[in-house]
Amino acid sequence: MTRRWYLKTYGVAALALAIMLGAAGVKAQLTPGASGPGLPACSANQIPYTVDGVTYTCQDFVAWTTYAYNAANFDAYGATTWTVDNADESVKYTILGKTMWVAFDVMTTSVSDGSSAWLMITIPAGKTAAVASYTVVWATNNGAASEVGNASTGVGDTHIYIARFGSAGNWSAATNTTGVRGTVIFEIQ
Repeated sequence: MTRRWYLKTYGVAALALAIMLGAAGVKAQLTPGASGPGLPACSANQIPYTVDGVTYTCQDFVAWTTYAYNAANFDAYGATTWTVDNADESVKYTILGKTMWVAFDVMTTSVSDGSSAWLMITIPAGKTAAVASYTVVWATNNGAASEVGNASTGVGDTHIYIARFGSAGNWSAATNTTGVRGTVIFEIQ
């Protein structure tokens, strides 16, 4: 496992550093053992380190984790049931500090009826969203042409909500013909 320095606070100094060094330069400055603005080697249990008013935190750089399949991790809002078989899904996540990325590819799934606007994935690792987030995703509803959808979380949510975009309406009843793909990023508690 690799440990790296990451920006913890963002301020004028961090912006100036980014402009002065460019993205590649900032990355080099945050790499363990790199020469730069006085950052020591990044080691386990390191306390946050401040250089020129910019605070860095030393954290494990964790690879993506496969979300172990459990049918209960997939649901729909209200009385609707979203049935996702193990072969239908690939969900992975990673956490960096208080930020979580969840990437999902959930295809050939079934929806019990057309009464729900939201399909739901339980947020992995028992985490809870700390902020509202919203992102565009790919969707197909009951085998129809691909369309734009959205994935969102709300403050205190334990689920990612996936909807058809705008006024597209509820998910239709479907047997192995509904799917969603995307990545959602949000702060966790």
